[in-house]
Amino acid sequence: MALTKEQAALTFFAAAEGLHAYSAFLPSIMTIEKFVDDEQAFQSIRRGEYIATGFILVMGWAVSEIADTYWPLIGTIFAAFAALAVYESALRRKFGSGAVAGAAKITAGSLFPGFSEVAA
Repeated sequence: MALTKEQAALTFFAAAEGLHAYSAFLPSIMTIEKFVDDEQAFQSIRRGEYIATGFILVMGWAVSEIADTYWPLIGTIFAAFAALAVYESALRRKFGSGAVAGAAKITAGSLFPGFSEVAA
């Protein structure tokens, strides 16, 4: 099934608006590289990535339902990957690849204050 003009436009706008969601939940690349300098700030960036990614995927699904095609969801998935690549690149430039790997441990307790994890 070929995309209609309206479906193609909705796909583009969903992806573009999804990228705007990242800017709502996360600081600019320059801000990360200049001012994110401790573990708490690093973890805040990661939480923002999770929230923005969830937002963009839900929005892509909703627009796909309205447009009656899965292309808006596919467009937002690609937009999310692109945004995550940009933010992860900024974190790696700031902290180096070893620091990012070590600091990447986000627990449910750090994402949701008051949540205590049960040891396995």
